[in-house]
Amino acid sequence: MENYVPKIIETNKDIAYGTMLVQLAKCAECGKWMIKRDNRADCFPPYWKLNFEIQVREAGWEIHSYTKKNNKGYICQSCEENGKASFTCNLCEKDYPTTEIQESFGDPSEYLCKSCYKTIPAKKWDKAVNDLVGEHRHDFD
Repeated sequence: MENYVPKIIETNKDIAYGTMLVQLAKCAECGKWMIKRDNRADCFPPYWKLNFEIQVREAGWEIHSYTKKNNKGYICQSCEENGKASFTCNLCEKDYPTTEIQESFGDPSEYLCKSCYKTIPAKKWDKAVNDLVGEHRHDFD
């Protein structure tokens, strides 16, 4: 890896396309490689046949989520959306599939469930959200 040199593979007037190294991680649930999406995804071509999502899918990779499987390892967005891992709600302390996440906070993540969102008083919900935001405010600094 130390000897890898990024390369320009195609130029078109004032725009060029090149290769670079990206870091991948394995999904703790399905074992597929995951790539993180960040705010700099605009470096990928805007062309609808080669954008970020298309390239990830063509490679057989998944997009990294911010959900951990029982706080052991991160899972991909597909596993998260399909509820393949579980989490414990910070309020009711019950276990649910990831499809029941209402809100997620920090790293390691803490969660609030959809059931609590629907059933507890708004004042209690807002307090829980504010407490978790406060606890995790420096997690991604």
